[in-house]
Amino acid sequence: RILKDAQRTGVADKKEILDGIAALDVNTLPKNFETHIPLFPVHRAIIAANAAKLRAAGYAKPTLWRNNHWDNLDYLAIPSKEASAAQPVRIASMRGEMRTGAFNVLNPTDKELDCTVTVSGFDRTTPIELREVLFTDTSWFRPVSGALKGGSRPDTISFKIPAGMSKQVWIRSTGPSGRAGTRRGVLTARLSDGTTLKQALEVAVYGLDFPKRPRCHAGGWDYNHAYAWGNTPSNRAANVALLREMHVDTPWGGSAPSGAKFDAEGNLTGKLDFTVWREWTRETFPDARNYAVFMNTKEKFCGESVATPRGQKMLKQFFTAWLEGARACGLKDDQRILILTVDEPAQVKQAELSILWMRAIKSVGSRQIGVYADPIFGEEVQRQVPDEFWNLCDVICPHGATKWFAETKMPELAKKGTELWFYSAFGPSRTFDPIRYYRLQPWRVLPFGGCGTFFWQFAGVNSFAAYAQKGGEYCPYFVWPSGAMPAKQSEAVREGVQDFEYLSLYAEKFGRDKVVSLAKKMSERLTDNDPDWDRDYDRSLPDRACERMLRELTAP
Repeated sequence: RILKDAQRTGVADKKEILDGIAALDVNTLPKNFETHIPLFPVHRAIIAANAAKLRAAGYAKPTLWRNNHWDNLDYLAIPSKEASAAQPVRIASMRGEMRTGAFNVLNPTDKELDCTVTVSGFDRTTPIELREVLFTDTSWFRPVSGALKGGSRPDTISFKIPAGMSKQVWIRSTGPSGRAGTRRGVLTARLSDGTTLKQALEVAVYGLDFPKRPRCHAGGWDYNHAYAWGNTPSNRAANVALLREMHVDTPWGGSAPSGAKFDAEGNLTGKLDFTVWREWTRETFPDARNYAVFMNTKEKFCGESVATPRGQKMLKQFFTAWLEGARACGLKDDQRILILTVDEPAQVKQAELSILWMRAIKSVGSRQIGVYADPIFGEEVQRQVPDEFWNLCDVICPHGATKWFAETKMPELAKKGTELWFYSAFGPSRTFDPIRYYRLQPWRVLPFGGCGTFFWQFAGVNSFAAYAQKGGEYCPYFVWPSGAMPAKQSEAVREGVQDFEYLSLYAEKFGRDKVVSLAKKMSERLTDNDPDWDRDYDRSLPDRACERMLRELTAP
């Protein structure tokens, strides 16, 4: 990784650089070594050599420049003249929703510079939040410009720009209010060499209000109530705050209420223990629409085969007591429990086991407790799966890559009223494209009548200690034992949910056929099975499509 940078900056033949690289040994680094770029002093010196290349390209002093903010910014980039920041950063949205933009600050000098960026010209109806985009390395040595570090106050961000590098400033319009129209302000960058640079910012607010509960369901097996998958008491609050930002309405739990005991006839005796359930649902996620629980079911429950009449009776009484206890803990009429019995069933026997549990869940007779399934049956196996499996499901959430399943089975299920969601579980995903992998998943599910976007996994190991990771991570944001911060990928999850709202409103006004055509064209143009973030294409297409929809939705 570092030698490649030395080759790019023209110092790979210098003895002091080669000696410095040779002295590095990743295996001897401290376990908590954070992979911020520059990684080491020799790496900083290599990056500083890029300053001469920047000056040779005509950049004699610090300047502002632009690329699409969803791109994976190259910290050694030499901007083209077309990348000038002369045009305003434009962010378009409804009232009450968060949308984003960015600009870059280039340091072509031979010294590291301090930079402070402030925003002015907006009143309280147009709140703006600024964040520093961090460059970090990954466990497979592919650098990313993903993590979004906040400052001490929303409208000001301070950071250092190493010599020879660009730094990116991420701009969040966090929920404008008031009248429709375009508001204009200025972003001012003050550098320690005395340079002051200005970037115009436009926030176009259209006359629609984004709902507090968007219609697209979202989640990602967060298991935030359990101290596993990188969740700790110290980062729970930050994790939950990020899940809310991403419009997560379906948090995941890994355990049912405990303490079930039964008599010889299969009657539930005593009371279930709802201690963990109450903490999760009432204290952590009181406003969720769905509480999803993976039960990892087996052929027996409390010692009894679930295929026997006694086993079925036990299960029905257990799930009935679960629902009654959840209501006593505050489960509202518009909230429900979703139970995943077998994760990613791929065989007929797994479907048959699921059916035994599903029957009991459905026998409770309430829409507040239902069945979730995420099948990955192959095409031949799917033909052998009993129809009862599909008929018992309230929510079917296949992997988004199984296009043949979506095309053959999902239309049939949609006609029956089954909810259809998509999930993706490729990875490690730190170098995955925010647009094609994350943001466009709701666009892909909509043509099939779906309304949910899910990803494995909204939890993770120490994101900044990438070299200590075993196998990489799947979390779209950055998490560590004591905190969490958003990343471009988690921002894309949120904006995908918001895009789905635009598409749904567009379908209501102009007809479903028109919006299905739009969603399919966007998906087919920008998505495939290769989510590499470094692929070069125009990532502004979804933003432009969304503003076009806003214009048409609000036209007289």
